[in-house]
Amino acid sequence: MVAAELSGATGRPIEYVALAPEQHVTELVGIGVPRPGAESLRDLLAVICDHRSEYVSHGIQEVLGCEPHDLAAWAHATAATGAWTV
Repeated sequence: MVAAELSGATGRPIEYVALAPEQHVTELVGIGVPRPGAESLRDLLAVICDHRSEYVSHGIQEVLGCEPHDLAAWAHATAATGAWTV
């Protein structure tokens, strides 16, 4: 879903590629991410992939002091700034 929203916003093809957790660590280490950081990201993504973070909370309002934004609206607004223009 995120890749599709970003593709639509940028007008460029963006594809999600599923990797096994250890393959992801290997890829990150291969581009220079220190192994402990790559493993921490693996563990964080495991929580997301296992659906352990699917709940409604007020974290955005508490931390940022504003309402959360819809992903599609955010992607289109960010793309319009030129932030992702190569």
